[in-house]
Amino acid sequence: MLLPFKTSRKACKLSAEDVAQALHIDKRSLYRIEAGQQSAPPELVWEMAKLYNDPNLIRWQQSEADPIGRRVNPPVLNGIVNNHQAVHYSLARELEEAAPVAEKLCCLVTNKIADRDFSEHEKVEYFSLYGKCVSNIKQAIVEVEGAMMKIFGVQAAEAVGKAHRDKMLQKGYLRTKVTSKDRLKGA
Repeated sequence: MLLPFKTSRKACKLSAEDVAQALHIDKRSLYRIEAGQQSAPPELVWEMAKLYNDPNLIRWQQSEADPIGRRVNPPVLNGIVNNHQAVHYSLARELEEAAPVAEKLCCLVTNKIADRDFSEHEKVEYFSLYGKCVSNIKQAIVEVEGAMMKIFGVQAAEAVGKAHRDKMLQKGYLRTKVTSKDRLKGA
């Protein structure tokens, strides 16, 4: 697996000394991370992405380095036009196509709680509909997020995340504001 850290650092013309100091890590640790001899925690990758202003580091972390991400994150698509206008229109199209499919999904899960409540035919239909609805929207959202960070920088993702958390607080889905530092502490 080709690691993007050194390439990204060199693209923004930062020395290893400057990066190590900015990230509060030892220069030898940075070299080991860049060489793949030491893993980088997601928080460090996030800080690198901000420092290098490279949203591709975040995408790489989500889809390549994270064991769960390797299983569930969609791959980077090569066969689409991925300029920022195209990916936004693609999201709009996917959301429009998903509405009736989402209704069918809702009907399928009505009065069902566990796997045993579904017939084999319903399970097949559910996963087929899910693939047509949710998976396509997830892919479109990932592409829009990538475009957003390329346009506005990695810090834009933090602003979007804050707006999302504030909305969840307002709707009562969250009881308290939780920061990434709180999550690291296990709060």
